[in-house]
This record gives sequence, structure tokens and C-alpha cells, in this order.
Amino acid sequence: MVFNEIIGAATFLHDSDDNFFNEDIASKATILAGQLGSLLEAARLSEASREEHRRAEILADVVHTLNAMPDVSAVIEALADRLRLLLRTRLVCVLVRREGPFELKAVSAETPQLATSARARHDRQTLRFAADLAQRAVAAGEPLTLSIGADVHSLGNLVSPGMLIAAPFRTSRTQGAILLYPRQDSVFTQEERALVAAIAGFGAVAVAHAELHATAHAQAHELHQLLEISSELNSSSNLEHFLQAFVIRASDFLGFGRCFIALEEGGQFQVRYGVEKGEPRRVDVPFPEGVASRALRAKEVFWTDEASKTPGINLDLISKYQVQQFLAVPLLGASGRVLGMFGVLDRLDGTGISQEDIRRARALSNQAAVVLESARNLHLSEQHRKRAEALIELAREMDGALRLPEFARRFVSRTAELTGCGAGLLALLHDGRWQIAALHTLDEASTRTSDAIASAEPVIKPLMTERMRTFSAPESPLPKRDPEPRMDHSSLVHAMDGTLSPALGDFVAKHTQTVVSGSAEQMLGPEAASSLHWADCTLVRLPGANGDLAGLLCLSGRSSPLDAEDRVFLETMAGHAAMALENARLFTRIEQANRHWMEIFDAITDFIVVHDQSDKVLRVNRSLAGMIGVPPAELIGVNMRALMALTSDTASYSCPFCRAMADDSDEFVHPVFDRTYLVSTSRVHGASDEGMQTIHVLKDISDRREAERRYRELFDNIQEGLFFSTPYRSQRRHGSHAGLQQPR
Repeated sequence: MVFNEIIGAATFLHDSDDNFFNEDIASKATILAGQLGSLLEAARLSEASREEHRRAEILADVVHTLNAMPDVSAVIEALADRLRLLLRTRLVCVLVRREGPFELKAVSAETPQLATSARARHDRQTLRFAADLAQRAVAAGEPLTLSIGADVHSLGNLVSPGMLIAAPFRTSRTQGAILLYPRQDSVFTQEERALVAAIAGFGAVAVAHAELHATAHAQAHELHQLLEISSELNSSSNLEHFLQAFVIRASDFLGFGRCFIALEEGGQFQVRYGVEKGEPRRVDVPFPEGVASRALRAKEVFWTDEASKTPGINLDLISKYQVQQFLAVPLLGASGRVLGMFGVLDRLDGTGISQEDIRRARALSNQAAVVLESARNLHLSEQHRKRAEALIELAREMDGALRLPEFARRFVSRTAELTGCGAGLLALLHDGRWQIAALHTLDEASTRTSDAIASAEPVIKPLMTERMRTFSAPESPLPKRDPEPRMDHSSLVHAMDGTLSPALGDFVAKHTQTVVSGSAEQMLGPEAASSLHWADCTLVRLPGANGDLAGLLCLSGRSSPLDAEDRVFLETMAGHAAMALENARLFTRIEQANRHWMEIFDAITDFIVVHDQSDKVLRVNRSLAGMIGVPPAELIGVNMRALMALTSDTASYSCPFCRAMADDSDEFVHPVFDRTYLVSTSRVHGASDEGMQTIHVLKDISDRREAERRYRELFDNIQEGLFFSTPYRSQRRHGSHAGLQQPR
């Protein structure tokens, strides 16, 4: 008996003496049995410990061996070898499947000859038996045991009849089973079957790790190839060189034997370049209309593994070029427009077109589409860059010109230069009349250098030569100057005051376009056009914030008519100018209101201080700053306690005036520098979500308190009795000390 458990029994026999056994012999036998039981239990525990140690070493060795291999095939081969050695069986097979049926992936045998024979005898019948067993094990999710004979597996005398173990394993991509065929000496024990299940679990982890490693390596290689292709294509500024380089790299990257690229021209795909066996050649044939072209125009990928059996395909073309597999991908621009397409024919390895091939082809098409669109985008970006620079330069010219007269003068002068106009004016609506706020004449334009005008002219002209048009400009784009001296601005504006406003009002009422070009006489009236010496005029409406018309910009002296790009530029500039004009007006109003408020704030003789929730000073008036002896600007940000230094007590409030808030009172009297002030407190919300702000108003009531004190002293020092009573009751309401002492 060991630990109160009976593990066996010992029998003692004696055949010569009937009274041989006694109590002493029984005690000795009991002791001897206990010692024997202890020895047996120790031996059993030692054997169990060695077995556990052996299993731990086996598992550690399996984990170390499997996790050190990044290749999936190598992991499966090592898994089969380890299990065969650990379980002392002659043959171990591993079956794996991903998308199709189970396939024999690894065979581990005692000798190479046995492994070769086992692979050779895994014909269709044997593989079908093994695959069915693997499917059953994967479906069960745990190891299965099966007694087999030589008639079910067709391996003949290679393996002995007996118990077979099928242990499943599974990853995110792979399903498989390990088949351990029977061994000759004994059947598999329960512990060994559990060990197989554990090792199969380790194997699944190792296979998953190897698959992730292979995927990461393949994606890194693919990314490296894409970067190389992208770098090579982006360095090709010439379109022909790009097309030639693309078909070579595309066929190599996707693993197809042939490749071609076609561009969308006039509603049809035109094949430009092709490659076969690594040799590019120029092709200039249209891509035939059919099921493939319709799919490509619908921005879809078209592919087939059996081109001759695809419904609606051009069989003559398929037969001519001997096409078996076909993959075509559209080239989409940034706006989603189909720029072209490229196609690849017949995989080099003979396998079918997979979703991975389609994904890689899409990734490559994105790179090609970027390069194809770069020529047009380069032109547009250059044009937009110059226009943006012009707008930035215009904004810099108006920077700081927040007052309306200065803003109007700068805006008209700079706009005339940027648009290549010789003259311009800005008219604003005031009291129902259009009045000239700024005028830029031809005399001012002629004083500037011709280089400055020449550098500003291309800003609004198209950059591509094919977009340039020939205009029949007048013989003299700029009006000729009169020999007599012209009037100055003030005289000229005064002369047009009665004629320009009605003409502009009538023209704006009839035309609602943002930018209008025409004759100066029709737009400004004959008298104003004659006074300005303008032959042509471009009128730009400046929209206001509320939808009303904020102003009118009139330009004259252009060397060529406006095109679509010029109109877009003027409309954009008008939007910026309208906002700047509105800001100038608002700034003027705010500046006037702020100056008026500051004058009122500083004119108050009472002391006023404003602080935030952290008791930091936000504003003080001139009276309080003068009393302290510090300029008002230097008091901003100072703590209220440091500002006034009113008391020496340690109150819970940093601001001494806020202590009354705890008593639900907004006013209290507090001595300051031997003076007495009545402090009124109010709280308001700060602007821009700055939190609550506190306003304290200090009124000096020292003289009133001093008069009250003297009155009280005089009143109390009267020797005669004096008291006051109401006219309706003979009751004392208030009296001196002497009066209160007398009886009624």
C-alpha cells in the first residue's frame, strides 16, 4: 500500500510448522511489503518521468526543427521524417491540398528504395484511398485510427497490415493529413497517438509560418519589380520609348509569352507596340471590336484560358495569332476615363490564369496609366502653377492693403499687368451709383518696362502650341495716344461721373455672365470710352458674400481675345478679389468700431479690469493703469493678485474681487491703498470659445464714506436728546446717543 492505495499483494507460505506465523512475523511481513511497495512506486515514477522527459525532448526538437525552415516543402518533408523516426514506423506520407484535390506532398521511408517504390505505387487507386482518408481526418478535426490490410492501399508488401493513423493539420491556405502506416513490432499506443496529434499541431504552425514567409517574400519581390518598372517608365519622357519598355517589362513581370499595348484614339483601341519572345516591335493596327473591347470600355478585366471557346470572340484573329490564353486590362486615368489597354497571351508555365495574375496585372496597369496621363497632366499642372503664382503674386501685392483706396489701386494695377492689359478700373456701388474706386491708365502702363509686361503675358496663355489659335487682331491693339496732354485721374473721374454709372448699370442688368468682352462704347458708353481712350473692354463681375454684386473690374488693351482658359483665370481672380474687397470693407468698419470703443473704454474715470477664468488680466482701462503707474499693454497677462496686491490673507480665490461670488453677491466694498472702492462684478462669455470672462468696475467712494463717518461722529456727540420718528407713529426710529437715553 502506497499513499493509502493498494498497488499489489505479497503472500508468505510455510509448510513445516503450523504455528510458524505469529504477530511478530506478521509485523515484519507488513514492513517488508511496505518497503516493496515503495520500491515499486519509485520505479514506476522514474519510468514515467523518463517517458515525459523523452516526450518533452521530442516536442522541443520538432518545434526547433520545423520553425527553422522557411520553405513549405522543406517543413512538410521534415515533419514526415521526424514522425517516422520518433514512432519507429517504416513509412509516413503527407497529403496536402489548397484549391484542388489532395496531392502526395512528402514521403518518408526507412530506405530511399522504399520511398521510391512507395511514390511509384501511389497510383490513382492508392491515392484515392489516401485522399479519402485525409478528407475524413480533416473533416473530423482529430487523428483517426484504422486497421488496414494489403488489399486496400495497393502498397503490397511495402507495409505490414495493422493500425494506421491519419492526423490532420490545417492553415489559412492549406489542408493536409499525415498518414502513419502500420509498424511490424507493435500497434500504436494511446500516448503515441496523442504525441502524433501534438506534433501535427506544431507542423500546422510551422507550415503556416512558412506560407507567410513565402507570401511576404513573393510580395516583396513583386513590389521590387513594380518599383523598378515604375522607375523605368517614369524616366521615359518619350511616349514611344515608354510603350516599347512597357510591353517588355509587362510580359516578364506577369510570366506570359506575348504582350501588346493599345491606346484609345478616336473611340477605338489602336495597338501600338507588341513583344514576342522578348523582342518588341512596332504595331499599328486597330484592336478588333467584340466581347473583349466591350468589357474594357466598361472598365472591367477580360480573361480566358480557352480563347477559341469564348462566346463572341473573334475566331479569325484567335486562329491567326494562335491564342490560347488571353488577359486584357484597361488603363484608367485619374478621372476614371479609359486611356487604353494592354493584353498578355499564353502563360509560360502552362498553368491557368489565376486571380493573382489578374491582381498583378491591375497593379501594373495603374503604373502604365499614370505615365500615359502624365503628358496631359504635365501641361495642366504647369499652366495651373503659373496661374497660382500669378494669384499669389496678386495676393502679395494686396497684402497689407486693408484700407479700401489702397487696395483698389493695387488690385487694378497688378491685375492689368498680369492679364497683359494696358488699362483698367474698379467701380464700386455706393448709394445706388457706380463710382470709380481706382483707375489705371495707359500712361501708367507705358512707364513700366516692356520686360515686365512680357513676363506677365504668358501667365494666361496656353502652353501647348497645338492649342494656340491665330486671331485677327486690329492693326493697333493699344489705342494711339493723343498729342495733347490728358487729364489727371481726379479730373477724368469727375468727367465720367455722370455717364459711366448709367452705362454700367444698364449693361450689368442685361448681362449676367461673370466675364464679358466687347466694345468699350457698348459697355461703358461713348463718352466714357472716348474719355478713357478705350477701344475694347473686358468686364469682370466681383461677386459679394451674400450673392450681390460687390464691384466691377474693367480691363482694356489686350493684344488678343479671351479664350476659355483666360476666362477661368479671370473668374478665379474675381473670386479672390471679391473676398479681399469684402475683407477691406469689414476691416475698415471693425477698425472704426474698435477705435471708438477704445476711446469710450479709456474715457471712463472708474477703474475697469477684465480677467479670464485663470485670473489672468485681459484688458485694463487707462484710468486703472495710470493709478498703478504701468502702461496698459504691460498689464496684460498679469495675475489679479499680483496686479492689485489687495490683501495678505490666503483666500481660495486668486482674484480678491471674486470672493463675493461665494456669497451670491456681485458687489462688495474693499479698501485699496487707504481708499475705499465699490466693486461691481459681471461675467460674460469670451469670443471664440475662450470661456467666461469677468469684468470688475471699481468706483472710488472714499469721500462718501468719509462724509458718512463724520456725520455719524457729529450725530453721536450731540448732548441734547435727538431722535426721529414717523409722522404716523410716535415711535423712535433713529436718534442720538443722548436722545436714546431719555425716557419716552
